Amino acid sequence: MEETETMHVEIKGIAEKKSKKGEDYWSVQTSQGTMTVWDEDIASKLRLCFGQGQVAEVQVATNGNFKNIRGFNGVGEKNKTIKPSEFGKEVPKESKGLNPYEKDPVGLTIDVFACIIADQDIDKYEEAMDFAIKLVKKAKDAFSK
Repeated sequence: MEETETMHVEIKGIAEKKSKKGEDYWSVQTSQGTMTVWDEDIASKLRLCFGQGQVAEVQVATNGNFKNIRGFNGVGEKNKTIKPSEFGKEVPKESKGLNPYEKDPVGLTIDVFACIIADQDIDKYEEAMDFAIKLVKKAKDAFSK
């Protein structure tokens, strides 16, 4: 008996194959194991999801040991599904009460520091870090007014 359920999977690989009857299908490596797809439209949407770090919401039919992807609902996490028309865009992250444009000042400082030293031969890392801290503080003060 075949059971169908909605699953959230990360696509780790996808390969086109031929069945013994000569029909095209796709073998999809997912975070939930290997699954097959027999619909070219679904396979093309999953191919776009591959390597993007996005979770695909799919309809999976299970028959014994076989899992077949029968539907593609979109990308995103549970209750955060993005419509196929928006596919490929960044998946919104859940806010923890912070402004979504506000970044952790330590992480931002490290990013700025990395940019300062990236293409330069700098021996004075402490000076570069102090400069990065000053830049982040100045920017934070300027935007908090």
